[in-house]
Order: sequence, then structure tokens, then C-alpha cells
Amino acid sequence: MSGENQKGFTIIETTLFLAVSALLFISLFGGISLAVQRQRYSDSVNSTHSFLQKQFNETLNVVNNRDDDQCAPNTATIGASSCIVMGRAIQLHPATSDSDKIETFTIIGEDPDLPDGQEAKITDYNPRIIDNDNNAQEYLIPWAAQITAAQLLTTPTATNINTIILLRYPESGATFLYAVNSPPINTALDDSYINEDSRIDSDHGAVVCLHSQDITSAYARINFTGSGSQDGVLVDFDQASNCGL
Repeated sequence: MSGENQKGFTIIETTLFLAVSALLFISLFGGISLAVQRQRYSDSVNSTHSFLQKQFNETLNVVNNRDDDQCAPNTATIGASSCIVMGRAIQLHPATSDSDKIETFTIIGEDPDLPDGQEAKITDYNPRIIDNDNNAQEYLIPWAAQITAAQLLTTPTATNINTIILLRYPESGATFLYAVNSPPINTALDDSYINEDSRIDSDHGAVVCLHSQDITSAYARINFTGSGSQDGVLVDFDQASNCGL
């Protein structure tokens, strides 16, 4: 009786097959994981962009949810002529333990008592940031993205900042933007904060840099161009200039 030939895989062939299969699985899984990380980072940037744009809407479309005692003593109720809502303050925490957080506060002011015919400067309204405000907001950047830097693009060297101020000029309704460091709370913002050097405009924009914690090479910039509307807040993906790199 003749023996039949036994055919099958050798140990080496089986080992090679398993190794190649494992490599293909790892490559496929790694590609899917990277795609998920990129989508998360994109969501982080776009959500933050939308939140910052929202502050313009709240500056232009005022809602009075504040208490009367937030106006200075002896002034009228908010909504009356002497006590007015002027804008929003956006407080950032770049490169700190709170770099994944953005806080926003209301800015109120008072009609100045000036001689007839004299045009008021925006600082004549004594604008001040109030922290005990029903409209204060705290935003946590999703998916562990963090703000690594915030700068006003002055020349020849950019200036580090941590607060962006949106101020609506009551006489015209125009909105002006300023980028400053650590402005006082519940105290009038004077000319040392609200001035031409700190103003965000078409010549000197401001940038907020976001870094992904999942993808170390992923940076994006949110740009404030100085426009008085949400359309002046733009996003650049894969852009690391003025981000401390």
C-alpha cells in the first residue's frame, strides 16, 4: 500500500503568514486611529472657533441678564441711559495648567457727562469687566487640545497677550478689538489698556494657537483680523508661526 503525500504549511510558512497578517492589522488600525485623532482635533479647533465667533454676536446683540448693583453706585438701572453694556472680554490661559479653558465676561460702562458738542472717547464710558455676571461663560476645549500661545502681531516682535476685548462704541455701534495682558476686573479700563498700540486691526492682527495633544505635530491658528464682526475670526490649520515654534 503506497503512502499518500501529506501537504500542509510548514512552521516557517505559518509564522510568516501570521507576521504579515499582524503587520497589516497594525497598519490598518494605526491608520484608523490617526484619522480619528485628526477628526477630534478638527472638532476641537472648529468648536473653539465657533465659541469665539459667538462673543461677537453677544457684543452686537446685547442681552441684559445683569444685576442693577453691577453699575456704579448712584447710577440708574441697567438698560437706562447711564448704565450700558459695551462688550465682552475673552480671557485665555496660554501655556498654563488651564490652557484648555476659555472664560468670557461682560463689559459694562456708563454714559459720560460731557459738555454739549464734545465727542466721547470710548474710554470716557469707563468700560470695565465684571466677573459676577450671569452672562459669564467658561468653555473647555474638547479632546484635550490646548492653547499654547496668544499674540498681538506687533512689529518687529509679536506681543504675548492673554485677553481679547470686544468693545462696542455706543455712539456709532462700531465694534473695536483690543489685545492686552491681565486687565483689571471691576475697574475701569483706561488708556493704558485701550489704546492704538493694543488695538487689533488689519495691520496688527491677533492669533490664538491651538495644539493637539493626540498629534504632536498638529497646530492651528485662530486669527482675529480686527473686523468688527464674527467674519473677522478665521482659522488656519497646520499653521505654527507665532505659536512659539
